Amino acid sequence: KAVDYFGRTALVAVASDISERKHTELRLGIEHDLASTTTSDLTEKTIFQRILMAALRMPELDAGMIYQRTPQGDFELIAQHGLSSGFATGIRRIGRDTPEAQLLQDDKTVCGCHSPCEHCNDLALVSSPLMQAEGLHCLIMLPISSHGEPIACLSLASHVVPQVSPATLTTLGHMTQYFSQTLLRLQAQAESRSLQDNLNGLFETLTDFIFVIGPDERILHHNRAVTEHLGYAEGSLIGQSILSLHTEADQARASALLADIRSGRSS
Repeated sequence: KAVDYFGRTALVAVASDISERKHTELRLGIEHDLASTTTSDLTEKTIFQRILMAALRMPELDAGMIYQRTPQGDFELIAQHGLSSGFATGIRRIGRDTPEAQLLQDDKTVCGCHSPCEHCNDLALVSSPLMQAEGLHCLIMLPISSHGEPIACLSLASHVVPQVSPATLTTLGHMTQYFSQTLLRLQAQAESRSLQDNLNGLFETLTDFIFVIGPDERILHHNRAVTEHLGYAEGSLIGQSILSLHTEADQARASALLADIRSGRSS
């Protein structure tokens, strides 16, 4: 940028350290941040946002979006940063039949820059009226895949640099495995919660008396039928010995049965 400096024209420039060492430091920092993402009680959208912000730690990039692939094969916008709301609305969905989606489904990175380089494969990306109105000089669409199938997509851009360096593309390529692992852990957690909800629903609808007991034979949980049909107050049995529900005459036999169940001799 040219400015007046005490009556003389001076050029002000900003330089970024995009050396291999810098990229290695960034990658390790991102890996560390993502490792704790799914151990926290975060919403799905927040985790997607964290992945996006992790990718935007690359010094050449200042804006981006993250999409989730739908069961129909389209890519649906989840979060964006550094872009106008009008621009984000205009590309809220990437249709499965578009050329970009086809490349993503083939697990290929899509790249377009104002100053084309050898890794650019879609120059039309930054020449569209929408991109020009937003002032974007380069755009990368990066698939996040599992076993060769895309599960999400990062769309990363710059308003400043005319092209993305090979080092940045290489680093982002290495990082996609961590982005993928993070989303797979998120998916596994969601499936686990769904399974637990289904089991809890089944547990509560059964009319048989069902108890969950610990190694010390104390009651940890029981279904609704116990309180409804045996007359116990809600929560009053938690922590009590399961043997206390039997008469003194039956306790010895019940204790022996429990011992057989723990040893595997009975079920």
